[in-house]
Amino acid sequence: MEKHTEPLHLFITGGAGTGKSHLIKCIQYEATRILAQTSENPDDLTVLLTAPTGTAAFNIHGLTIHSALGIFKTLSPDHATLSEDKINSLRTKLENLQILIIDEISMVNKKLLFFVHERLRQVKKRPDKCLFGGVSVIAVGDFYQLPPVKTKRVDKLYVDDPSNPSNQLWNGLFEIAELDEIMRQREDGLFAELLNRLRVKQKNESLTLFDKRTLTHCFGDGPDEALHIYSTNAEVDNFNKEMIMKLCTESKLIEAQDFQKDKTSGKLTLKKESIAQSQMYVFQYLSFWPREQE
Repeated sequence: MEKHTEPLHLFITGGAGTGKSHLIKCIQYEATRILAQTSENPDDLTVLLTAPTGTAAFNIHGLTIHSALGIFKTLSPDHATLSEDKINSLRTKLENLQILIIDEISMVNKKLLFFVHERLRQVKKRPDKCLFGGVSVIAVGDFYQLPPVKTKRVDKLYVDDPSNPSNQLWNGLFEIAELDEIMRQREDGLFAELLNRLRVKQKNESLTLFDKRTLTHCFGDGPDEALHIYSTNAEVDNFNKEMIMKLCTESKLIEAQDFQKDKTSGKLTLKKESIAQSQMYVFQYLSFWPREQE
């Protein structure tokens, strides 16, 4: 007889460099290995690794929440449930899913989490009050980092709003585990501590004299290969152009030709008026540009 275990709802948080991404991979590997021993088919997908954006998913070698669970980006109420054909296709992939990992949870709003909840209930055929269809959910991230795009404050997960039906899916449900040891900058403890102070600093709070001096020391010219941080896009563009010109001997101006698709024939035709700012510089690299025959 199979043992019934209560689903886990865990929120793993911590500042930058505390090893959240590394921990995700360890959890996925170990959980997959253990759960494979309990499945009839060892190749069944039991642990699903996801993130709210393509970049975040790529960084952890996972899938976006939308593609993994068949969720439309519009988050329209009409799309809360899928048709039988689509859900059956999704169910064949996720019917044995036991753990869902969501990275960068700070970019997930209450509405998206509700869609995750509804989709898992539909996949698991659990239309009752069972949260997330009985699947364990491990959320990972830092609410001091990027918030959801175009989301009101009350719709952010950490804001307690009892009037919102999705409120129960986060507030008071998830247990918190905080990573507090910085691993990425562990060889420079003073700088790591400074970064943590900046992480929790309020707008009306002043920096300490020591922090100001430390940051000021980072200003000025540094090695070209070092990461440079600027406050405006114009400064970034200027620096990039300077670095490109150091690697290039000459520049070439290529005027772009703008085409549009003819609705009748389906062929591409040259536009009479070019699109604004359609010209670009292509720089000649000595190592890649083909030399003329002498």
